[in-house]
Amino acid sequence: MIIPPESARSIKAPKGATEAVLGVDTHRDFHVASVVAMTGGTLGIERFPATASGYQELHAWAAHLGDIRRAGVESSGNYGAALARHLLSQGIEVLEAPGPGRAARRRRSKSDRGDAEAAARAVLSGRARSPVK
Repeated sequence: MIIPPESARSIKAPKGATEAVLGVDTHRDFHVASVVAMTGGTLGIERFPATASGYQELHAWAAHLGDIRRAGVESSGNYGAALARHLLSQGIEVLEAPGPGRAARRRRSKSDRGDAEAAARAVLSGRARSPVK
């Protein structure tokens, strides 16, 4: 479900929404986002274009699922840089999400959905500690 973009400053979580964490696996042409509740349950996973309007759609979608205060973004210095700037401008704390590492990649096949969820879980667990620049 894609939520239509609203004006950037008016995107807020629904009244009574619980806090959740956003995780994003970034690519040149698209980003895959996952919203995970503080209790660890996955609230949603969706794909968005890597464009200014795509960042607004992603943010609106995530805010619809929960109160997003923190986000883990893979490759925040490269493909995720523009998204990280957008989220920061919305008052969201953005952390560099570490990749899963070689051993984890050998144990399971690479998946954009899994990487987005892992980025959110890295924020929840405290593994993602480095704020983006």
